[in-house]
Amino acid sequence: MKKIWAVIVTYNPDINRLKDNIEAIVKQVCGVVVVDNASNNVNDIIDIINKLKNENSYDINVIYNDCNKGIASALNIGIKTAYENKNADWIITLDQDTVVYDNIIKIYKEFYFSPYYNNSIVSFSCLRKDRNYNEKNNSFIDEKGNNDYEFVKCCITSGNLINVSAWEKINGFDDKLFIDMVDDDFCIRLRINNYKIVRINKYGFLHELGDSVKKVKLFGREKVVIFCNSMRKYYLARNTTYIVKKYKLGFNSEYNKYLFKRITGTILFEKNKVKGLKAYIKGIRDSKKLICTK
Repeated sequence: MKKIWAVIVTYNPDINRLKDNIEAIVKQVCGVVVVDNASNNVNDIIDIINKLKNENSYDINVIYNDCNKGIASALNIGIKTAYENKNADWIITLDQDTVVYDNIIKIYKEFYFSPYYNNSIVSFSCLRKDRNYNEKNNSFIDEKGNNDYEFVKCCITSGNLINVSAWEKINGFDDKLFIDMVDDDFCIRLRINNYKIVRINKYGFLHELGDSVKKVKLFGREKVVIFCNSMRKYYLARNTTYIVKKYKLGFNSEYNKYLFKRITGTILFEKNKVKGLKAYIKGIRDSKKLICTK
């Protein structure tokens, strides 16, 4: 773990939050690559990054895409840049609204240099807290595990420390996915190639969920329901169905069950049920297009 870089993907970010994001991670890594997906406030992004560089001599590199290429493509562009131009061997990937704690890289390094690490472990994750969490609104929060660390099947992209050689071997993130299920697809391919993903059971960053997460009561039992807009419903359905078909996971796969749960939540708890269901149906249908394209 010689050269660790950070890659942050932006699209119309909150500028103050992005500033906090960059300042929190840049002190812990060799440098940062920001990949912007044609934000409307790109001039504000330029201003804040130039200010950070001029005041602190941080190594911050910015790539401006001429259109929104999606999360997967932007991550690939950023990682490739850090790898080819800066000789990065590990990359921590971050959403634009993620703010890491000042010891997240230390947490990962402690495990890397411990007796528990071996070369098959190529992806590190940790626990996250929802920045909107409080006991009153019952927002989502990661729960601590019983052990100091555990091997997991999947982890979210934000806060994920990735071995660049493994990223290169499995051909990076799947550009077709744009948004949603980008992390799941990547982790599936890591496991197919006999790589391992470890989650260290320490809190490493604040994260704001793009969806609205609420707890509701159904038949006397408390359930967690996730609400999102129609665009996210479309990509969730399209990409989930694509992953099931791509890896031949079968009708009863955990991904189909998750999608069914989300659709059920829309039917039972959302006001605009028809619009939501149309988005899900269109996404499922359009998954065929992803399968057919190379």
